[in-house]
Amino acid sequence: HLREGTKADTATPQPVTTACSDDLQTDLTNANSRITQLESLNETLLSSATSLEDTNTQLLTQTTSLQTQIITLQSQFNAIKQQANAAKAAMKEKAASLSEMQLEIDLVTKSAVTANTRAQEISVNARNLRGDRRKVEELETKVGALTEWAIASADAKSLAVERNKELEAKVMELVPLDGDGDNDVPGSPHRKKAQRKSSIIGNMVVEEIGLTSNSTMKSSKDTNECKLWTKSSSMVVGAGNIESFVVELGQHDVLNTSGGAETVLLLRWRFDITPSDMDIEFSVLKGRCGNDDKSKQKTADCLIKKRTVVGGGGGEISGAFAIQNACTLLWSNAHSWIRPRTIKFTVEAVTVLSM
Repeated sequence: HLREGTKADTATPQPVTTACSDDLQTDLTNANSRITQLESLNETLLSSATSLEDTNTQLLTQTTSLQTQIITLQSQFNAIKQQANAAKAAMKEKAASLSEMQLEIDLVTKSAVTANTRAQEISVNARNLRGDRRKVEELETKVGALTEWAIASADAKSLAVERNKELEAKVMELVPLDGDGDNDVPGSPHRKKAQRKSSIIGNMVVEEIGLTSNSTMKSSKDTNECKLWTKSSSMVVGAGNIESFVVELGQHDVLNTSGGAETVLLLRWRFDITPSDMDIEFSVLKGRCGNDDKSKQKTADCLIKKRTVVGGGGGEISGAFAIQNACTLLWSNAHSWIRPRTIKFTVEAVTVLSM
């Protein structure tokens, strides 16, 4: 057949062969272009396949790592789940123990309220008991102080009685000195030479022997002293109190001079404290500064100011009678809270002749 076609082709005219060649050439060209396109597409597909293989490899790697992470996370999740279950169990136990503790707290609170109520009652009773004990202690202290005061008062009373007896004896000795037979006549001038004065001031008993005749003054040969008078007394100075004793010179002529001698007036004192181991503050003030005038005691001139004396003491001083012809002895027990002091004292007015 081909041969026949070939023969036919050779038998046909030349223009038909040229047209077929052109068609074939066109088809060939198209086929070549098609092949070229297919080859380019093949190359593109190959490159895409290569990139897809690389991407697939990366995805496989990522998938493997993700699977590994999933396994790890799963194990962690299981561990956390176990911990959560354990925590839930612990929370349940703690909730149960908390409820038990709450019950105990409620019971303790009720007990505490009851105990507080009882404690308040006990505190009130204890406060009252403490107050009663304090009152008892105060009363015991007062009883002790009153006992000491009574003892001191008894001592002062016994001293006053003894002093009274001594003064009576002195009066009996002085009365026979009047040799004119006027001893028993009331108002006799010789009778007036011996005068006895007794005065009671508070808890103080004062006895005084006053001699108005210069002939009855006893003069010492060695010291040229003339004793004008002597006063003895006692007093009880209570705890926290201040007691005073006003000493008055009286009507005595002490300004006489003899042969150019000058007369010096001295105040002598001595006192004892009972109890003997206690102390007291002693002062000598100019003028009259009795217990009725406390402000004057603060402003008066002091010859001796608040001298602390233990057991007792004595001394002498001049110029004591410069104001109001008197002076004041002051004993202060203000620093003591409980114990009183008993003071037994003697004061003398003495004139001394200084050449």
